[in-house]
Amino acid sequence: MAVNLGAKKPAPLKVVTKNVADLIEYENNPRKNDAAVPAMVDLINKFGFRQPILVKGDHVVDGHLRLKAARKIGMTSVPALDVGDMPDTEVRALRLAMNKSAEFADWDNAALAVEFDKLTEDGFELAFTGFEMGVVAKILKEASGDKGPNKTALADAGNEADPNYISLTFHMAAPSRTKVFKRLDKIMAENGLANRSQALLHLCKG
Repeated sequence: MAVNLGAKKPAPLKVVTKNVADLIEYENNPRKNDAAVPAMVDLINKFGFRQPILVKGDHVVDGHLRLKAARKIGMTSVPALDVGDMPDTEVRALRLAMNKSAEFADWDNAALAVEFDKLTEDGFELAFTGFEMGVVAKILKEASGDKGPNKTALADAGNEADPNYISLTFHMAAPSRTKVFKRLDKIMAENGLANRSQALLHLCKG
């Protein structure tokens, strides 16, 4: 249910530059984003730091994931918008609202398929859209009218409840990691696989 508390005119916002070393992350940030840092690093390396962090003074209000990625890359400063005109209670609520608002809308898969097709025609790597390649493959498959089972999807990434389940960890330099992920993502897209584990199994079987 929408809540209308009346329009509030915010103070004019101005993009400022903040030193990464000075920024303080919110200690009770309810978003778990450590696992997403490598993906955000890839996006920033590809597109640059295009979305300012929201701050109140040196305290981060929104943009913790982008800040972690910036630190990982070694950036010394980032663009930011200061909401210092807001009382602390509103800042607390705004932090939650900014993250929750991403869930307000749904994706139009038919429109997504058109965008993916256009990007593919231009030779753009779809992994940089932020979508998992298995999801991309499924959307393109549905758009083409082919909804039948994909035999290669039988490659099983495993189930953690299985007593024989094994988790593997690989250590490699960032450039090598990017190359490996691009290769696995391509295999996912070409074969309609759900994740990189399935792509790795498919590669081994090939």
